[in-house]
This record gives sequence, C-alpha cells and structure tokens, in this order.
Amino acid sequence: MRPREIHFLAALALVLLALLTFTARFSLNPDGVSYLDLAAVLRNGDWKSFVQGYWSPLYPALFAGFSRITGLDGPSLIPNAHLFNLLFLVAATLILVRWARSTPDPAFGRTAIASLLLCSFGPPRVEAVTPDMLLILVVAALSHELGRRDGSRWGVVGLLMGAAFLVKTSLWPWLLAGTGIRLWLTPEKNGRWDVIRSALLAAAVMLVWIVPLSHKHGRLTLGSSGHLNYCWYLAGCDSRIPDSHSGAHRSYQQVLVPELRTTITLARFDRADTWTYQPWSDPTEWDKGVQLRNPAGPTATQVLTYWLTLATTVFGRWLLPLIVAVLLPLVWTRRRAGWPRAPHANPQAWTLMLLGLLGLGQFIAVHAEPRLIAPFALMLSLGVLLWVVGNGHGAGSSPTPLGRFIAWLGILAAVAFCVVRIVYGFQIDRRLRETIAELRETGARFREAGVSMERIAIVGPAMPVVATAYLVEGRVVGQIPPQSAEAVLGLPREQQQAVINRAFGGRADVAWLVGAGGGVQFLPVDLTPIR
Repeated sequence: MRPREIHFLAALALVLLALLTFTARFSLNPDGVSYLDLAAVLRNGDWKSFVQGYWSPLYPALFAGFSRITGLDGPSLIPNAHLFNLLFLVAATLILVRWARSTPDPAFGRTAIASLLLCSFGPPRVEAVTPDMLLILVVAALSHELGRRDGSRWGVVGLLMGAAFLVKTSLWPWLLAGTGIRLWLTPEKNGRWDVIRSALLAAAVMLVWIVPLSHKHGRLTLGSSGHLNYCWYLAGCDSRIPDSHSGAHRSYQQVLVPELRTTITLARFDRADTWTYQPWSDPTEWDKGVQLRNPAGPTATQVLTYWLTLATTVFGRWLLPLIVAVLLPLVWTRRRAGWPRAPHANPQAWTLMLLGLLGLGQFIAVHAEPRLIAPFALMLSLGVLLWVVGNGHGAGSSPTPLGRFIAWLGILAAVAFCVVRIVYGFQIDRRLRETIAELRETGARFREAGVSMERIAIVGPAMPVVATAYLVEGRVVGQIPPQSAEAVLGLPREQQQAVINRAFGGRADVAWLVGAGGGVQFLPVDLTPIR
C-alpha cells in the first residue's frame, strides 16, 4: 500500500481516538472502580486481596506499577487510565499500519483502519476503564502473527496467547479451542509442532495466575467468571449484588424499624477498608456468602431463545456498521477476483475468521457487550480481509466514481460514527465536570460541618453511585438494598434520619439516599447510635 495513504488514515484514526479519549478523561464505570481498587491493593502489597477469581490481573497490575512509579493514586488515576487505553489503541493502529505497508493492495489499509474504528458498534470504548482496549492490542498483534507471519514465530504467538488470558481470564475456552483450529488448518508437520510449542508457552504464562489463584482457593481453578456469569445471565440466579439479590446472605441483617412497623434488610460490609464497594470489587468473595440464590434454572427453550437474541443483537445491530460499511463493500469490489474459498487454500485467513467467530460465540453463549466483542470483531474482519485480498498478490481497481465511493465507504462511515461519539462525549464531559464540581462543593460543606465522606452508607441501589464514591475517595460500609430502601425513602426526613442513625450510627459518616433515577441526597449520620 502507498505509505502516504496509510499514514494519512492512521493519523486520522489517532486524532479521532485522541479526541474521544479527551472527552472521556473523567469517565468511570463500576467495573473500572473494581480494577482501580485491585491496583490499589496490589500497590499496597495486599496479594491475598489482589488474587481473586473474577477480575483479570494484567490490567490492574499495570496501574499498580504506574501508581508505584508516579505516586499517583485514587481519582488521579482515572485520566491516566484513559490515556493508557489510548496508547493501547495507538499501538494496535501501528501494527495495522505495518501490516498494510507490507501489502501493496490499498484496500488492506483502508479496511483494517475502518475495522478498528467500527469494531465496537462504532469506535472502541475508550471511555470504559476496562481491559478491552488492551485486549484489542493483543488480538491485533496475534492477528498479525497468525495472518502475516503464518504463526511461524511460535514464541511470540505463545506469549500473546498467554497475555490474552492474563488480560481476560475468561478467554481460556477460546484459547483451547483456537489451538485445535490452528492444528486443523496447519498441514505441515513442522507447522503443527509450532502450534503445540506456542500452546505450551501460553500455558506456562497462564500458570503465573492459575497457581496463586488455585492456591488461594485450595483447588485447581482458572477463575470464577464463567461460573458467576452463567449464574447471573443464564441460570436466573439473583445473587449478583445487594442491588438485585433478594435471597439471604451472610452480610444481611434484619433490623426492626418501628417507624415502618416492620423489619428491613441491612447489609454491612466487613472489608470496606479494602474496597470501594465490596460486593462488586470482589464478586467471588461476595458469592461465597450467598445463602439463598433463588435460581429459576433455564429450560432448553429459554437458553436457545437467549442465544438467538444475543446473536441477533451482535450480528444484526452491533456488527451491522462493520458488515455493511466495510466487509460487504470489500467483497463487492473484489467479486471478480476469484479469491480462494477452501480453508486449506488460505489457512491464515480462515484461522483469523474462525478465531474471530469463536470469540464472538463465546460471549454470545453467556453475555455480550460492544466493548467485549470488539477484539474478535476486529479479528474476524481482518480474516475476511485476508480471505478477499490476500497478502498482496495484486490490487483490484475501482475505476468508476461509484466504485471509488464504495471502496472508501468504510472510512467514511467510521469517521461519521467517531464524530457523533465525540460530540456526544463533549456533552457527557460537561455534565461530568459539573457533577465533580458539585461533589467537591458538597464535600467541602460537609467537612465544614465536621462530617466526612469517607464512610458511606447507601440507601437504595449502589451501582449508580459506585463511581461517585470512588471520586470522593469514600468507602461503602453498608447498604439498605432497594427492596427495603423504597420504604425508608418514603418516610419523612426526621424518621429517615432516625432509621439511618439506628442502622449505621457509629459505623458510617454519611448516608447516600439513591433514587430510582440515580439521583443522590446526602444525609449526615449521627455518630451516636439510637438505642
């Protein structure tokens, strides 16, 4: 591909992603709170808390190291987390540029860059403090090794596969099945040995996490994300967090409320000094305390319906821009090229396509989101690109204006999606800055009155305000779950104060009354318990 064209497209992509990152620099999601909590406990040397089965280790470990080197911690890490996300995408873009420069067909670079910008129902979700951008980088590098280099550098492939597990531990079925696919599509004996060597090296890297995790749990385990996600999304368990769990839990207490002439459920968290919100920062430990799950148990019909719904959403909505604006135009412009169709006629392309479909299928089987499927959407698109264009044995031409428009449709669509997201991002950024300013003003006013925001009691759902608690460097020490909170919130303010004092006096500094829409009212807690 002409260097000038691919360099222009790469620069355009990076400018768009940088603007998107800038608009999202203060964004924080509940998953991000958990990853930053894990970074904090690792920086403090609390390995026992860091080793847990749900959240993956590599992403928070990077921030722990960054925090140790720079001295930054708490809310000051949030903009840096988004900067890291951008750097991961910059590196992924450079990999695609290098690949495109070695391929004389200009369609390769255009399609690869457009695929990166449309892989997540639009541009990658840099606003989420999650490891998905890091996984895009790992998958892009792995795609380059398998697609461009035929997987011959088995050491690099093995390290990348092992890194993929450390980035997202739930990928172990994908890694296992992917090794089988690679063995099937590798006809030569030496090539199969390279596949086996890379798999063994990946397994050795995976043991870095599997060994301490298994030691902690007293049995061989690869993590709890599969079990918990199955429970939450397929089996109908209501045991996720106090926001939704209606069964019994060892942290729950029943407290008599004379004002309501009944009892309410009260959750008190033992490790509030470690986590911003214990049930979500350590879901595995929270799950151990579940005493009643109330599982409905899916029928075969319900499972099939769930899979069909998710598959329709993934391919019929989230991947639709990528399919319609990038892949279909690519196939249309090369419809007379006579590309090879049999798997063994083009093993690199089929390897990437099948691995991409396998990754999408893994998330469709349990739980899918645009940011989760993005790495595998990119891999699938790169596989289709190799299948149609190949590694550069001649470039197709689109001499007509319509042909040239179709050839550039993917880039045009990607830019349009990015611009819309950037405009929306600036609107969200303004609201976030206003919210942060209000929080600082509220915190200053409470501190003047001798009330701290450090120990927080939640009355209502916690997930809408977990990021807010992190921003004020608070810890949620207890919660009145939504089922009981509704009755408490309906009381007059004086009676609300009495109930909250009785529930959290001596334990919390301030109560956050969270409405159904996520709005918060702050109520100081009398430090002298009412008997």
